[in-house]
Amino acid sequence: MALEIRTPADLEDWKPFGFLISVAFGEMPTEPTDDPVEREGIERGARMRPFDFRIGIVEVDDSGGETLLGGCASYEFDVSLPGGARLRAAGLSAVGADPTKRGRGALRTMMGEHLARARQRGHVVGLLNASESSIYRQFGYGCLSSTAVYEIDSDRAAFRTPFTDTGTTELVPIPAARVGELAEIYQRVGDVVPGTTGRDDDWWQVVVGPNVTWLGGGKQIGVIHRDANGHADGYLLYRVSHKPNWVNDDEVEILELLGTTTEAELALFQYARDLPMTRRVRWTQAPLDPAVRHHLRDPRQLHEVDQHDLLWMRMLDVPAVLTARSYDLDGAVTLEVTDTFLPEAGGTWRLVVRGGAATMMPAEGDSDVSLATEVLSAAVLGGTRLRELHRAGLVAGDDRAIDLLDRLLLTARLPFSLSKF
Repeated sequence: MALEIRTPADLEDWKPFGFLISVAFGEMPTEPTDDPVEREGIERGARMRPFDFRIGIVEVDDSGGETLLGGCASYEFDVSLPGGARLRAAGLSAVGADPTKRGRGALRTMMGEHLARARQRGHVVGLLNASESSIYRQFGYGCLSSTAVYEIDSDRAAFRTPFTDTGTTELVPIPAARVGELAEIYQRVGDVVPGTTGRDDDWWQVVVGPNVTWLGGGKQIGVIHRDANGHADGYLLYRVSHKPNWVNDDEVEILELLGTTTEAELALFQYARDLPMTRRVRWTQAPLDPAVRHHLRDPRQLHEVDQHDLLWMRMLDVPAVLTARSYDLDGAVTLEVTDTFLPEAGGTWRLVVRGGAATMMPAEGDSDVSLATEVLSAAVLGGTRLRELHRAGLVAGDDRAIDLLDRLLLTARLPFSLSKF
């Protein structure tokens, strides 16, 4: 028996792997129809996840018989770092394998090929959303950012001091008609919020498109906020869940709420809270550090009903990541990074930060701090404290050096991403 890697040339080549992946996720695969909207979606999907960045794994027996084991597909976009720099990222998705044929090495072969192609295509980091959080640490991925779901009764969401919006809000009944403005705001937020993944026009057409998908879409209403000078500085996408009665008991579901300023965030939340005939607000994909919590008269009423990991990252070029981001203090530390799955991506370097910018050079001899790729990947944008990982026994070295590196990696904002993939 031998495993072979297949690269589909087109949709027909990909179809058997796509069907197997669908079944692996418990979904019933369907044949495409001639519906123009569906065909447009298929063509857009082919652009967003190019066929030469899709992988199929086949087991070939001694007689030449083939058995499909699984496959995966990947997006290509950028991700923002502290300071606003952006790096090219390979967004792994749709990783599926035949559950009746486990233990044959399909996943490990698939991951090795994916990371090799990512490096060949010039990607500095790999990103993914983990269907199961137990899978990807073995391949060098660490949990970079998390997201929360909040619920609050509208009449308990009053601010502790009166909030007067110096700007304006504008209703956008058809968000697809204003993609350019939404995208500009989204890009500006990424300048200050690390971990924001890029969206091209195809991606935006899915987010505001008519069909509900894992990436977004479906019936939704938009609101754009403008500051006192008329500049767009925030947006809200929401829908209202109507109850089949006459007691005005509807719920507002915040799908996306982003602001380049705290005032914009508060104004958009206030808009959602005060919508007529609604009694509750449910914020389904929110940051762990929303500014609105600190402005509520009773912060306890903002119930966190769910919190889970969202973005996982693995560095393919450690120096490129650490020298591209900014820092809030100076210092120097020698770190040894061990990469068991991709040994050539590990090494020992001297990190020197001066004036908020870093340089890295290969180093020899003893290191100040030793850690694995997946550990550094979790901490590199400030989403997880290095001290916490040290306390868990995942970081070794000189205590003062660990403390310095912990403080160097801290960020003013926790990493956060609205894009699921």
